[in-house]
This record gives sequence, structure tokens and C-alpha cells, in this order.
Amino acid sequence: MGFYFLSISIYPMPPASIASVTGAFFFSWVIGFVAVFAPGGLGVREGLMWAMLSGIMPQHIALVIAFAGRIWWTASEAVVFLISFATQKRSTRQGKQT
Repeated sequence: MGFYFLSISIYPMPPASIASVTGAFFFSWVIGFVAVFAPGGLGVREGLMWAMLSGIMPQHIALVIAFAGRIWWTASEAVVFLISFATQKRSTRQGKQT
């Protein structure tokens, strides 16, 4: 659903396109995950997402959404990493005090 909301913030689409957009995100993520030749599915996920979204919107908009999805996903992973790193660092520091 988050990817759908990201998509409609870039290009307005009817609510009926929820299944198409979320399906494109899910399918491209799975294929990118399975593609062992591409680290993190880099390029595979975006290319597949672009191809699938091009059927419901202009190709240049589909390309922008595919790259925005990559940036969105990478940023969320970075935030989770930073939170877990800070939490681990804090718990290690508290463990040394006792």
C-alpha cells in the first residue's frame, strides 16, 4: 500500500489500479531478490517494475516511479539500520555499566 501511495503522489491513478501497482511492486521485488547476478536486485527490480507499470501509465512516469521506489526502499532500510545500530550501541554501553 505504501508503494501505491508513493505512486499516486507522482502520478494520479484511480483506486482500481491498487492491485496493478502493488502487484508490480511485489513481483518485481521477488524477481529482484531471486536474481543472484544482481546485488540487491539492482536494475532487475526497476526494469521489471518499469515494464509492468508502463501498461497503466506513460513510460517516462513509470520509470520515475520505479526509481523513486528504489530510493524509498533504500531510505527505509537505512533508517532501520541506523535505529538498530543506535539501539545496539546503547544496550552495549548500558551492559558495561552494570
